[in-house]
Amino acid sequence: MLAVGGKMVYSTCSLNPIEDEAVLHRLLVEAQGSLELVDVADKLPGLKYCKGLSHWVMMDRNMAVYEKPEDIPENVKSIIRPNMFPPKPEDAAKFHFERCLRVLPHQQNTGGFFVAVLKKVAALPWESTKTVENTTPVAEDKDADEAEAVKEAPRSPTRKKRRMQGFKEDPYFFFEKDEESWPSIKEFYGISDALDPTLLFVRCKEGNKRNIYFTNPAIKAIMKCNEDKVKIINAGVKMFIRSDNKGADCVFRIAQEGALILMEHMNQRRSKITREDMTKLLLKDDLEAPLELSKLGSTTAAELEEQKTGCLILENNDDALKMVLVGWKGKSSLRAYIPKSERIHYLRLCGADVSKFEVNKFEKERQAANGADKDDSKAAMEVEDNGDSGEDNDQDQVVPAE
Repeated sequence: MLAVGGKMVYSTCSLNPIEDEAVLHRLLVEAQGSLELVDVADKLPGLKYCKGLSHWVMMDRNMAVYEKPEDIPENVKSIIRPNMFPPKPEDAAKFHFERCLRVLPHQQNTGGFFVAVLKKVAALPWESTKTVENTTPVAEDKDADEAEAVKEAPRSPTRKKRRMQGFKEDPYFFFEKDEESWPSIKEFYGISDALDPTLLFVRCKEGNKRNIYFTNPAIKAIMKCNEDKVKIINAGVKMFIRSDNKGADCVFRIAQEGALILMEHMNQRRSKITREDMTKLLLKDDLEAPLELSKLGSTTAAELEEQKTGCLILENNDDALKMVLVGWKGKSSLRAYIPKSERIHYLRLCGADVSKFEVNKFEKERQAANGADKDDSKAAMEVEDNGDSGEDNDQDQVVPAE
């Protein structure tokens, strides 16, 4: 879909070279020189990363190592494919995998990511000449006159609209300036005018809106310009979730994943909380029995007393530990609205005991297996004691005294 000179980012949240460099290796080989990796290190000042790999080891589930595709036994050929192997050492340099970025979690307290930028330098081998001729090249540095000339260049003939195949996705509807649900949300959370409501969108135009998402102007433009060309499965950050509660003045609560973005524009519904109280809140995972406000420290309790019932953002007031949680303040209780996996993460940051949340599935399976073995052994012993061996067991019976 790229014009000659266009760029595309290939990124994964995996550090497995089979999902990263191996994919690029196959693509570059099949492109036959029409694609190349771009060095973008100078575009990301301050980012800590490692360079891409030009060699990796292929192993099966039994940790058997295979140096080349010819070494793959028949029983694993359907799992380990030839395209998963690294390039030959003498060919590795020409692919420039060192231009890829591997972001490791320990380098700057992030997740693991792989990023590579591909540039289309010529028509792909499988592209038709007609397609390439009708594609406007993308230039790196054009002045205003050249840009205007490209804009006025003749376009390719209008093609018949291609039918979108596959699972039907709900469309995206961006808020208009007069969106009826926005004023109540804005007033309840004290959101400033700096947040443009037209960057919020939903997946249904009529009826109750369940989730409200947020994106930036660039992504919005891409979504709007490609509504009939590209099937978009997911986009934006979830900002609000419908939570009909008669005790609150707003029917939408904040989503944890959008809290950090939203709080930059919020002037109310924000409360400070101590690390100790945050630990108490996170340990209380039973939504049917939330944490009583009376169990919180006096500082936190006083802070929350000023808040009306409803959703709010809880900020840790410890300078050594910065955390932001979405919570719900009831008449006399407080609860955290975060997934279990994130709850464990925040508890670890607080230095709390998380053993009650951790379930090792392998240990659980081992215990279940051991329990089954014990039951089988017990049943066998009962059979033996019941005399099923055919021997006379009267001597084992206790005869009551006269």
